[in-house]
Amino acid sequence: MANENGQDFFQPDAQQQMRNLRETLWKYLLHWPLFVVFLVLAGVLAWLYLSYQAPVYEIHSTMIVKTQSNTLLGDANSSNPQAPFSQLIFPNENMNLDDEIALMKSEFFLSRVVARLQLQEVYLKTGQFRDLQLFDDAPFHIQVIHIADSNKTYRFQIQLPDDHHFLINRDPQPYSFNSLIFVGSSVFRIQRSSGAFDADARYQFTWVPVRKAIEQLNKNLNIIQKNTSSSVLDFTYQTPYPREGEKILNTLMEEYIRYSVEEKSQIAQHTYEFVSQRIQLLEHGLGAMESNLQQFRKQNQLLDLDQQSTQYLSSMGTLQERLQKADIQLQLLNMLETEIRTHPHQYNLTPTNLGIEDMTLTALIAQYNQLALRRQNELQQTTPDNPIIRKLESSLDDLQAALIQNLQTLQHSYELTRNQLKEQLQAIQNTALQLPEKEDQLNNIRQAQLIKNALYTYLLQKREEIGIQLASIAPDGKIFSSATAGNFPVAPRRRTVAIVALLFAFAFPVGIIYVKDMLNDKVMTRADVRKHATLGIIGEIGHSRSDEPLVVLPDSRDMIAEQFRILRANLIRELSVIPHAPLIMICSSFAGEGKSFLSCNLASSFALRGQRVLLMEFDLRKPKLMERLQMPVGKGIADVLRGKADLSAAIQQVPQVDQLFVISAGSLPSNPAELILSATMPALIKKVREQFDLIVIDTPPVSFVSDAFILGEYADLTLLVVRQRFTLRRHVEMLEDLHQQKRFARPFIVVNDVKWAGYQGYYQYGYGYYGANGYGYYISGRRRKSIRSWLQS
Repeated sequence: MANENGQDFFQPDAQQQMRNLRETLWKYLLHWPLFVVFLVLAGVLAWLYLSYQAPVYEIHSTMIVKTQSNTLLGDANSSNPQAPFSQLIFPNENMNLDDEIALMKSEFFLSRVVARLQLQEVYLKTGQFRDLQLFDDAPFHIQVIHIADSNKTYRFQIQLPDDHHFLINRDPQPYSFNSLIFVGSSVFRIQRSSGAFDADARYQFTWVPVRKAIEQLNKNLNIIQKNTSSSVLDFTYQTPYPREGEKILNTLMEEYIRYSVEEKSQIAQHTYEFVSQRIQLLEHGLGAMESNLQQFRKQNQLLDLDQQSTQYLSSMGTLQERLQKADIQLQLLNMLETEIRTHPHQYNLTPTNLGIEDMTLTALIAQYNQLALRRQNELQQTTPDNPIIRKLESSLDDLQAALIQNLQTLQHSYELTRNQLKEQLQAIQNTALQLPEKEDQLNNIRQAQLIKNALYTYLLQKREEIGIQLASIAPDGKIFSSATAGNFPVAPRRRTVAIVALLFAFAFPVGIIYVKDMLNDKVMTRADVRKHATLGIIGEIGHSRSDEPLVVLPDSRDMIAEQFRILRANLIRELSVIPHAPLIMICSSFAGEGKSFLSCNLASSFALRGQRVLLMEFDLRKPKLMERLQMPVGKGIADVLRGKADLSAAIQQVPQVDQLFVISAGSLPSNPAELILSATMPALIKKVREQFDLIVIDTPPVSFVSDAFILGEYADLTLLVVRQRFTLRRHVEMLEDLHQQKRFARPFIVVNDVKWAGYQGYYQYGYGYYGANGYGYYISGRRRKSIRSWLQS
């Protein structure tokens, strides 16, 4: 700002930065009551949140999942040509941990956990701040007899007035335990349990659909792989009830182990049943053949033909062995074809290769069993009309047709081989003409018996192998560590809640103050005036708490009077070059900016100097000057200009100040602008210049009327009043535009009603301008503003 000698004060950049920081800090510190209110409010909200929010604990457990299948019999890696048998029953496939995690979190799998733990039934005890969920300690149990709509939630309010009765919902009628409760078509039975009851307590029972229970379970469950190179899975479950959370995680892992065993045993169990059925059929066949053989021996009196047929057997031994093997293959092929044709569209699991040495058939059976097993799993979650099921069935039909075609091709091939062997065998038999015909019949019977007996022995061996496999199936998972709850809750964290509350307590008031400042479009500081106008600031007048219009009196020594004396000193320097009695015009951009207050006290300050000063009230539309001075209006300027009154009669002396005279607006004219433009106006100005040493003109605002522009022709100097915290910044820009248009004579700005100290002070920092800034004579008093008054300002 400029001092009395017109010099400007400048500060180095570092000092300016420190000053800006101090101004910003002080701006917020002055609103400490607002921060205290929000701090208390945040504390109350944090306490309520912690009171109503149940503490949540995190349950941890780990399980190792085998990514490769192992067989105990070891025939998968054997060189035995029948080794694929075990691979078809127990495929040696690598497991994908992501797929296993998806399985454990699937709706199909979690429904097993929900059903086992009965998570669809929720028992609550109403508390003062939050409800408490009851588990095994509930004083009653509600048995679900029938649910009409499984997608609907059922809820009951229960009270126990005594040990034998209960009240349900708002029904005042007590019911005995074991009574049936009908809700639409759904039926429930309420039974008394061993838990202790409270007669004053209120309980709530909720039955939720399976899907909703699964969603709630899945929401709090998290399963992750420990690291990319590990097959260990970490399970976490968050719940307010640690004991029940441990039970849920342990059940989840147990169900996975059980499910993996069930899935592996399905194919083996079906093959075991198929082999057992075929063994029973062979037992009946072998018994019948043995009876036929004994009867044939008795009828034909045959005892021992080995000696007679030694040479015959040695020559045809090889052929018989090959023929036996071909017959076994044909028997197996016929059994498989019969099984497939018997149940064409039931899509049962097809028995695996029982020793048929054909890789194409082995691959087709493995592919068919895999699709059939997948169809069975999908049917557990959807309906047979699902497009996925239809697609699987179509693929299975195609595979059945391919299997039948492949079996027929193999049968034809083995039949050809067998026929060739028979022809060779028959040729050898024909050469043995010395053997009786009955010996040949006996050999045929023995050959058929050997074939069936070999098949029977083979199937017995395979049944034992499958039984051992079923007994030794190892689950895919192993519990590494059982579920355990943490000692401290993970939510809500008191420290986090406290931090958030503190952030709220400080950030919200800061935001309010910042937004309030951002939305404020009024002149607040000297920098605002400098930013929007190039006009010089010739003086600043502080806020007056006095109701008197005149504060500059002969005995006044307060701060406002001294500020008017400083303004007078600045004006004396500017008016010293004027040869005649100077005329000062005081105007503003808008009503209420204090131009009348400034006019009275500025005129008084010059009058106290011993000069004859005339204060002219040229606001001919809404004059209020005489009313504020508590003087009679009488004749005034309008009457003098119209020739209805003499100038000397219209001038009145202000009683409080010698040498200070005032002339009122007089009778309000209908055309103030035309009256000011009348021919009598120059004569009036000339007369007052001759009679007085200084003339001060109080004019109407320039935003509404043109009176000030007309009077500006007579003015030697113009004071434009800007009121801090009242004048809008665009009004200052308007005054600047008028100045650029040269509508005022030697214009200067006077800032009125200045608040020197504190937040939104004229100099933006918290010191009394006349106290700590170097003068030391007067200290402007500070009144604390309430929150309500601050919000209204």
